[in-house]
Amino acid sequence: QTPKKYPRKPGTPNKSPLLEK
Repeated sequence: QTPKKYPRKPGTPNKSPLLEK
């Protein structure tokens, strides 16, 4: 379940995409 809004970055947990922003 990966939102298309947030591209999967190397070393970035796709679990919490909101945390990255």
